[in-house]
Formats: sequence, C-alpha cells, structure tokens
Amino acid sequence: MFAETLTQQLAIPVTPVHAQTINNTTLDTVGVNMSKFERVMFLCDVGTNAASASVIFKLQDSPTVGGTYTDITGGATTAITTASKIKTLEIRADQLNASAEFVRCRATESAAQVATITIIPLAGFVRHRPETDSTQVTERLVV
Repeated sequence: MFAETLTQQLAIPVTPVHAQTINNTTLDTVGVNMSKFERVMFLCDVGTNAASASVIFKLQDSPTVGGTYTDITGGATTAITTASKIKTLEIRADQLNASAEFVRCRATESAAQVATITIIPLAGFVRHRPETDSTQVTERLVV
C-alpha cells in the first residue's frame, strides 16, 4: 500500500500557462522557486498548429523570480511542427546554473504561424511540507 497519492506528492507550484495562441513570439511561465522542490517538470502541450508553425520549449533559470533568465544548457526541445503533441521538460534543483534559484519554461513559435500551447508545471519532492499550490487549483479529487 502506498502512503501518498499523486496529488500529495506533486504540486502545481506556479500558475500554469492556460491554452493560448502564439505567433512568432514567446510565452513564459512564472519562475518556480527551486529552494522548495527537488525537481520540477513542465508538461508542454501543442494543441492546434498551423501548417508550418514551429514551437520550441526550453528551460531558463535566474537568481530571482523577476530577474534576467538565461538558457539552461541542454534544456531545449526539438521543434514541434504538428498538432496534438506533448513534450515534457524536467530538471533537478542541483542542475541550475550557479546562483540560480528559479526556473521557468519558455515557449517560442518562430515560423510566424499560429500555434495553441499549454504549459503545466509539476513540482515534486517538496523540501518542506506543506507546500502550497497555485491558486488556480480549485479542486483535488482523489478516488
């Protein structure tokens, strides 16, 4: 028997990027404070995608939540050029650049075509319980 449910093991640490269209632009999540978690994963969904749209997701880090973010080496996906595809990006707190404490996910559409994306952050291995979730979570149903 397991001691915890997935909803107890995982947190949604910042507000997700709800389904939005991007076109030749970037869209970022809020930075996740990695002093509170051992790992974070970003679930990146491309729903609709115009014929030649090209979406790349990448991880970036910063010493402060509102600071200047820099790319994390090896933290970018290959381009998604078709509809209905999901990619995940995961990183441990000890993999951030020196002095960085916050990590975010950036989506970029570079072909001047419309793509609809969603990014959901999931953090695990909470360092200090209880840890709060995003205020966007209105219900956690466990059966």
